[in-house]
Order: sequence, then C-alpha cells, then structure tokens
Amino acid sequence: MKTKFLKIAVMSGIVVFGLFSCAHPDVKEIEYPEKITQRDSSDLVKTNKLLNKERADDLLDYIDHNAVIDARYIQNAEALNEMRNESKSEVNAVQMKYDQGLYELNKMNLEIKTKVNDHVIQDKKSWADFKTSTNREMNSLEKSIRDLAE
Repeated sequence: MKTKFLKIAVMSGIVVFGLFSCAHPDVKEIEYPEKITQRDSSDLVKTNKLLNKERADDLLDYIDHNAVIDARYIQNAEALNEMRNESKSEVNAVQMKYDQGLYELNKMNLEIKTKVNDHVIQDKKSWADFKTSTNREMNSLEKSIRDLAE
C-alpha cells in the first residue's frame, strides 16, 4: 500500500514539475527580450499551453497504463502463488516441469512490469506502440497462466 501511494506521489510530482518547467521562457528570450514582439509572445504562450496540456495528458496516460499493468501483475503473481501452493505431484519429473513453468511465468510477469516502470515517454506513436505491445505481452502471459493451471 505504501509503495502504491509513494508511486502515485512521485508520478504526481513529475506531472507538476513538467507543467511548471515548461512555463519558463527560453534562454535566448531572456538574453534578448527586445527581439520578442507582442505577436511572438502571444504565440509562445499559446504553444506552451498546448505543449503543457499534451505533456500532462501523456503523463496521465502513462500513470493510468502503469497502474493497470501493476494491477494485472499483482493478479498474475497471486494466481501463480496459488498454483504453486496447490500443486503437489507424486512424480518428481512432473513437479519439476510444473515448477519450471511457474518460474518462467513469474519471470515474464516481472519483466513486463519492469519494462513498463522503466519506460520513458518519447512521442505519441512510440508510446501507442509500447502500450499495445505491453498489453499484448500481458494478455499472452495471462493465457499461459490459464493454460498451465489446466
């Protein structure tokens, strides 16, 4: 619970920092303020507002996606732990194969979660592709868990 709260607090801080960091003018504009005309500065304000909104939307989308992946990660981990606790085979070879499958699925689950947590948003196209691929990987993992459970 603390880690979830801490993660939300950190992401909120990043959003706020991103919003405020874009509000400052360029260094060139500070050095040569006489070159900025009224029209240029109004265009600059409009552009900065749009960029801030896009960045905020991207960060909120990232936070939402991260939360969904975290929830799915927790569900998968719980399912795998239950499967491990419930499985007791008379044959050691069968049990070892089953335990190896559980290990591989746990590893994949952790890799997907880590990949999402470490991802840096670059542009809209790559972000959309990344979201699609991580969702596809998580769906495949969940199908594998169901198959192993049977």
